[in-house]
Amino acid sequence: MSYRERIFKISKEEYNKFKNITLSELKSKYNVDYYEFYYDILNKTELHEFGNNLINTNIREIKFLTNDELHNLINNDNRLIKLSKNQLKSIIDNMIEEIKKSKSNLKNWSDDLISENEKNRNLAIRMIQNHINREFTEWYNILSINFDDNDILLDSWMLNYDVFNLIYIYKTVDWNNDIIGLYGS
Repeated sequence: MSYRERIFKISKEEYNKFKNITLSELKSKYNVDYYEFYYDILNKTELHEFGNNLINTNIREIKFLTNDELHNLINNDNRLIKLSKNQLKSIIDNMIEEIKKSKSNLKNWSDDLISENEKNRNLAIRMIQNHINREFTEWYNILSINFDDNDILLDSWMLNYDVFNLIYIYKTVDWNNDIIGLYGS
């Protein structure tokens, strides 16, 4: 499996148990190494997986763990950070802009279908076919709507659907009692 980024939530009470943990405490108290911390130790709820849509890397990263050694070890190959409400909104806004660009390209390709330039027309046909094939593949092979399994509304690799998941998370998270994190591996 390739690199994936996930948004998760953890209660502030649970978070406070781990935010200052050191590598030696992690090993002695839980008998795990740093790379097992996210999957084996954190009592978290995954809310969203981005699939192959990596999120905006221009956000200011807020350390999830206060211990520099453990933070740096985990973030050397992976990514474990906290997200503020404003940062999640910024991610959503950036995704909306990407969707708008994509839809604008689709409109331009449809305009090229009536072009007298055969090269433009052929390219437009291929691009529209690719778009239709992606949509078809998403709905028939990848899209998974979760009614019961977990707090993830749906699993999708398309920004069009990712953005709605993130808006739902943004509006329903208890920002006073939960911490939102981002983990990539």
